[in-house]
Amino acid sequence: MSMVQAQNRKGLNLSRGIRPCERRDFEQITKLYRQILLTRGQPHDHGLTSFLKQIYLDNPWANEKCPSLVFEEGGMVKGFLGVIPRKMKFHGDPITVAVSSSLMVEADQSGKRNPIAGINLLRCFLAGEQDLSITDTANDITRALWTSSGGSTAYPYCYAWTRPLKPLHTCLELGVSSPLIRGMATPVVRASDWLLRNLPSLKPDRPGCQVKDIDTAGLLALSKALPRQAIMPDYDLDSLEWLIMMAEQSESEGTLAKREVQTTDGRTLGWYVYYRNRNGIGRVLQLAALPRSMDVVLDCLIYEASQEGLAALMGRAEPHGASLLNDRHCFFRGRSWFLVHSPEPEIIHAFQNADAFFSGFDGEHWMRVNA
Repeated sequence: MSMVQAQNRKGLNLSRGIRPCERRDFEQITKLYRQILLTRGQPHDHGLTSFLKQIYLDNPWANEKCPSLVFEEGGMVKGFLGVIPRKMKFHGDPITVAVSSSLMVEADQSGKRNPIAGINLLRCFLAGEQDLSITDTANDITRALWTSSGGSTAYPYCYAWTRPLKPLHTCLELGVSSPLIRGMATPVVRASDWLLRNLPSLKPDRPGCQVKDIDTAGLLALSKALPRQAIMPDYDLDSLEWLIMMAEQSESEGTLAKREVQTTDGRTLGWYVYYRNRNGIGRVLQLAALPRSMDVVLDCLIYEASQEGLAALMGRAEPHGASLLNDRHCFFRGRSWFLVHSPEPEIIHAFQNADAFFSGFDGEHWMRVNA
């Protein structure tokens, strides 16, 4: 079945039944979320409609050239693809980036979903005016649709590292979803981890440096001092403050900590942003260091998380940091697919060669519904 194309008044090349998302659609979009995503272990959906409007309509980069899309049938929203425009730089030149998330199509009464609707939503998105399209929380189905539509997999960004601090608590967090079983196992797990706490492979050494809280303006200034890679985020103060405000809404993950690492004489080495989640997994949204300082910054993060009582730390793995993580007793595993699409092959190659600074603030992992 071929796509039937139509030009809407905004100049978008859309398939029949697909149009830009409007504010009035979000009650129905929320219903789709609850039916399709929140039943798969997603966080509690309190205030979900308002949250989705903030993400897809009221973000700092919202514009008519990169709208979220809905598939409408019989006057009802039957499919959705969320889009968030972003600003980045490629070798110093500004590019427009569109981050897609939450591609979903409603199932009919027999439980089947219209595959054409999903394909058309994605192809309409990829045919947009952006220089680069990204998703970093894709499942196998989305990956198949994406790659069949001309997209590519950025394999260097498809892996996560985990640093256990309380090994049995870590296993409980990663492998057991039943609240009843978790409650029954917790006393034994806590006692066992207490006995194991001084094993050399688990107990981090205290680094010889100082760590302090940092505000958003400080983070912005430090980000501009990072070694240049082919692709870099292009933050400003307002947009970075908005991202942090949204990330702080993931209350179930703990408190968002923003920390700068310095030498004892006050020279900056790097920083990290992560969730302090006592007895849980502390997700690392951003970990960055100035040249030849990542080992110290990573040691500070691991030591602090241990002192805060976290069961483990988890973050996106990148090839150039793999040996440091391995030396610190981290293990690696596959995570959601990281997918890219661009009319410029050089941009795709930058991601496939791990030549991009791309943290949890730059894709979808700051969202409480997609983390």
